[in-house]
Amino acid sequence: MSDAPTQPPVQYQLRWGNLTAAVMFSIIFIVGTFIMFLVYNRAEDVTGNGHFYQFYSPILGYFVVASICQSHYFKTSPIPDVGNSIRYFVSIGAAVIMFASNMLIFDSVGIGADDWTQGHFLWILFGFYMFGFDDFLYAAHLSKPFKYNAAKAAAWYGVIWILWGLMAIIGVLSNGSDNDHFNFNYFGGHYQWSVILLLMFAVQWKDTIAELPKVWSGFKNVYVLGTFLLMVTLVGGFIIGEVCFQLNSWRFPEISDNANWHHSLYQGTYPLIPIILFGLYTNHLNHIENIWMRVAARTGVIILASFVLYLFFHLILMPTELLYVEANHHVTHRWYQSIDLYWNFTVSIIALTWAWFTARWGFVEAVKQ
Repeated sequence: MSDAPTQPPVQYQLRWGNLTAAVMFSIIFIVGTFIMFLVYNRAEDVTGNGHFYQFYSPILGYFVVASICQSHYFKTSPIPDVGNSIRYFVSIGAAVIMFASNMLIFDSVGIGADDWTQGHFLWILFGFYMFGFDDFLYAAHLSKPFKYNAAKAAAWYGVIWILWGLMAIIGVLSNGSDNDHFNFNYFGGHYQWSVILLLMFAVQWKDTIAELPKVWSGFKNVYVLGTFLLMVTLVGGFIIGEVCFQLNSWRFPEISDNANWHHSLYQGTYPLIPIILFGLYTNHLNHIENIWMRVAARTGVIILASFVLYLFFHLILMPTELLYVEANHHVTHRWYQSIDLYWNFTVSIIALTWAWFTARWGFVEAVKQ
């Protein structure tokens, strides 16, 4: 046997410290906005036939779902490696397959063209949540009976379809009207905020999960703790959605309830970029020793950054008309009927998947021993 000492694992640090987030934001803002300019502004201006909403928007959502699934059940090495960017093509291929297969399923169960968009987005919203919540809230205990990661992913895929079917039966696929309160916009206006709260537990609040058993011994049971956190995300998402609805009613009294819920859904995408950049590309306020103070400070940063980004999009980006289509101008109100949801997802997923697939290659460096 060799007596040579074992080498400690390589540690990595952000290449430019907290400025790493600014560097990444500059890149994803330019790349993401350019993508949106091409697929929305230029393509729609030329075709004028809704290809953006028919193809890009659902395939973008499926790309995010496929990437979430990869990050949990088909993980890459934690060592930074640009070669793993091949995973982008895996997610793109999976997104196209999910889009095509779901369209066939929609057709087979009688989902008409008027409900395709809601059908896709309902499935996507469930996908955002279901492929991650077991790891984040239950420490992966719900999928423990499955030995292989592929089987776990397949099981959650089945759960998504069960939930989708139940929601379709009770009418959530309806786009809604003033006389139809429980519809996709109403559901999405609440549930998107639940997705955001799940992401907060995964990135911003994960320190508190280990602390909760110290608050109450019952939380030592992983299923009790997970169910408590699950309810926090669901009930909290409902409450935030209601708050947004009331604020929108005050700020935009001229819009219908249905348009209001639609705007609440879109507002629920503004925390994405701050959560990802602040959580993965800064030191994350780790220097604050008290866990609850640290988490409170992180939460404050996310709220403030989300509000600033909301104002930036509507007051600065939209007036440039980079994301403007003449044919759609009559339905594109600068504040409450825009494409900010798609911009937020397009921009944020670049930074998130780069961290997932390449372990932040280029943005971190090895710590000198």
